[in-house]
Amino acid sequence: MKDSKIIIGFTLLIFVFVVFSSCATTKFSKEPDESITTLLVGQIRLETYGIPIGYELKGPYTSPIQIYLENMSTGEIAKLESKGSEGFFSMINPSAKSYRIQKIYLKAFGENYYAEFEFIISSEVILNINEGKVNNLGLIEWKYDYNYKRQYADNLNYEKTKIWFEEKYPESVWNKKEWVNIILW
Repeated sequence: MKDSKIIIGFTLLIFVFVVFSSCATTKFSKEPDESITTLLVGQIRLETYGIPIGYELKGPYTSPIQIYLENMSTGEIAKLESKGSEGFFSMINPSAKSYRIQKIYLKAFGENYYAEFEFIISSEVILNINEGKVNNLGLIEWKYDYNYKRQYADNLNYEKTKIWFEEKYPESVWNKKEWVNIILW
């Protein structure tokens, strides 16, 4: 009798889980409407090279990488932060038409280490926002070479970011809007 109650309870628990997980939203956190018209999306990944043995830094890193954008009109700084294993970040209704990427930053923690990576963008890397559209920065590949103390970034693979978004949020109205690729470097 006791075993059958456990089996019934376990079966009921699985049923509830299946019902609630099938009801999970597949829309983005903020969908377009009269007041929300523009979206900036992208992904970012940090790859490290030449890290000495014993430092225990293992990549690639995708989260939480911070991207600092300077509003070209006001000088105000907006901070975006990547999330998850795909390094996804977004900005809903950017307040400016143009931003300068000021820096990219990551604090990496491990069991026996702590490291900070900061990439200050010295050149004028400007991104121009297209109002009423999804502005796709694609996958930003940030590379850091420890031996030469050199780093650089490329934004590539726009299609990967768009496909990831479509798969993650298949019911999102953003998928029906026009997507434009923003080339930075």
